[in-house]
Amino acid sequence: MSAGFLTAELLSHQQKVLRLYKKALRQTIGQNGRNLLDQRYNCLLVRQRFEKNRNMSQIEAQTALADGEEECYKYTNPSPLCFPNSVGGTAYMRYPPKQDAMIDMWHPFEKAQFPHYFAVRDIRKREHLERYDKMVEEYNKKQKEGVEV
Repeated sequence: MSAGFLTAELLSHQQKVLRLYKKALRQTIGQNGRNLLDQRYNCLLVRQRFEKNRNMSQIEAQTALADGEEECYKYTNPSPLCFPNSVGGTAYMRYPPKQDAMIDMWHPFEKAQFPHYFAVRDIRKREHLERYDKMVEEYNKKQKEGVEV
């Protein structure tokens, strides 16, 4: 069993700088509210600061990145900009996805209107159940052998 929450991703310096730039822009936009002129002006100032540090040596660039991350953390907005459909947004899960099992409850007359779809669906369900049974058998077999999964 893998621990998905423990995975760490190695980032290059360029990726770290890009993420810091995006975070700084999001904070700038969040701090300026709906004033588009101030947003644009402050975003240009952020871009200018990043462009100024473009041609640094590797050591200077790493220290500048650390200072930038510190500054970004220092000026973090207590109520950050959040998109409506993202986690924590006002419209997140407003229309939750329908459960696939609901389609199994359709009346046969309703299913008869879409014969091709339900024929393919039955095949896919059967294949899925076979793969699942096979996976469970392999897991139980490894458990009996004492192999950690």
